[in-house]
Amino acid sequence: MTTAPIREAVTLWILLSLPPTALSIANLSALSDARQARMLAGERTLCPYSTGSQKFGYIQVGPLTKYFYAAIQADKDPGTAPTFMYFEGGPGGSSLTAALRMNGPCVRGYDTGKLRLNQYSWTGQANGVWIDAPAPTGFSVGPATQGFEDFILDMVDVVTKVIQQNPIFNRDLHLVGTSSSAAFVAMLAARLAAKPQPMVPLVGVMLVSGVVSPID
Repeated sequence: MTTAPIREAVTLWILLSLPPTALSIANLSALSDARQARMLAGERTLCPYSTGSQKFGYIQVGPLTKYFYAAIQADKDPGTAPTFMYFEGGPGGSSLTAALRMNGPCVRGYDTGKLRLNQYSWTGQANGVWIDAPAPTGFSVGPATQGFEDFILDMVDVVTKVIQQNPIFNRDLHLVGTSSSAAFVAMLAARLAAKPQPMVPLVGVMLVSGVVSPID
């Protein structure tokens, strides 16, 4: 694992451990009543400024392996909004890197290191799920899966169970793969298309700067 994912993991742990007064409490006057209440109650979130409900959890796929995910509901109409599931590249990059730097409701300033509201957040219009894969990437734990086939089967299990545990995400699912994760996201989508799962309404795939095959 590179130092960047480790640094982001440490940053996340620090953010979730801080008392609410440390999370830009001086800016409370500019926030809605709901957001103020969230911060003052000390709720642990990736983004205290977001209106969308936030959840973090694990999906067990084997005796020693469980996959971490972070889920944030859309700011507007989460019950009817589409859903994206994001997988970071690397390999070995935590998807929380993107959640805190690109497409989450909050981004961390490069110059200040402080969280601020992201005006380009994907969760403005969509429900978002960030998954750390393959294990033991990021907060996911367990031995590395041997072979793509077993890994794809694990991912089918993870995607299905995330939606089963969060039925609000059962609408217009898009899988997003970045860099090296594009290869397995394409394979995962192909598997779901060939053998549709009742709770997985896959409608699209996004490959961002994707690596889809070795260089000959």
